[in-house]
Amino acid sequence: MVIGGGVAGMEAGRVAAPARHRVVIYEKSDKLGGHVTEAVVMPFKEGEQKLLDWYRTELGDLKVEIRLKTEVTSEIVSQEQPGRSCCCHRIKVRAFECSGADRPSVISACDFLSGKTQVGQRVVVIGGAR
Repeated sequence: MVIGGGVAGMEAGRVAAPARHRVVIYEKSDKLGGHVTEAVVMPFKEGEQKLLDWYRTELGDLKVEIRLKTEVTSEIVSQEQPGRSCCCHRIKVRAFECSGADRPSVISACDFLSGKTQVGQRVVVIGGAR
C-alpha cells in the first residue's frame, strides 16, 4: 500500500513492484504526480512532464494498481490489511508570513497553476525559483 501518488509514491511503487510486492497506489486527487502536475503547465518545465509520462508508463508496465480519487482511511487499511505501507502524502505549502498575507486576494502559486484560482490585472509574484 502506497499512500500518495506524487513522485515519491510513484517511485515507491516502481521500486517495490519488481521485488514481487503487490503494489497499490492510493491517490486522493484525480491524477498522479502531486505538485509536479502544477509545475508542468509552464512551458519551461517540459522535462517534468516527460518524467510524469515515464512514471505512468513504468507503473503500467509493472502492473501497479492505481486508485485515484481515493483518500486512505482506517477502514481501507483494515479492509486491505497491507503487509507493508509507505506514506508519501503531499507536503504542506509554506505560507508567506507578512502583513496582509491572509487577504482573499493573496493566493498560492499552486492554486493558480492548478486552475483553482484566478489572478487579477495586477500581479506580484514572490519567490518562483526555477
